[in-house]
Amino acid sequence: MKRMTAMTIGCCGLLLCGGTAWAGGFDMKPGKWESTTTMTMPMMPTPTTMTNVQCVTEEQAQQDKLDLMLAEGRCEPLRTEEGDGRIDFEVRCQGDAGTAMTGTGYFEVHGDQASGAMEMTMAMPEMPSGGPHEMTIHQEWQARRLGPCD
Repeated sequence: MKRMTAMTIGCCGLLLCGGTAWAGGFDMKPGKWESTTTMTMPMMPTPTTMTNVQCVTEEQAQQDKLDLMLAEGRCEPLRTEEGDGRIDFEVRCQGDAGTAMTGTGYFEVHGDQASGAMEMTMAMPEMPSGGPHEMTIHQEWQARRLGPCD
């Protein structure tokens, strides 16, 4: 269970929080970015909020985070649509224990602001207690450029 959750968080982090950057028509500015991510999932009684500050270089601002995630070999795109500073996507991923996950979400950048959301649903192994066989993790994020890197 911990591995599946960690992988989902890792994918979301790489895709959406890690560099806060997307290529393919996004006007992502290099510099210091602050991102705040709120995650909710059935196993956690309250949402978890994380804030991260990161320097995004010119090179990172041009990288396609979806391609980086897919390069890990765990996920494949099912659908992507881009336009007006926004990308909508759907992915299918494979967890460490062979657990299948699917996700949908969006990410958008407008000047010094970025935002998005993603839902990942994972098939759970059958539990002895007869618990749920699917779990959905929901993430929302906001980011803002603070200025140049230090």
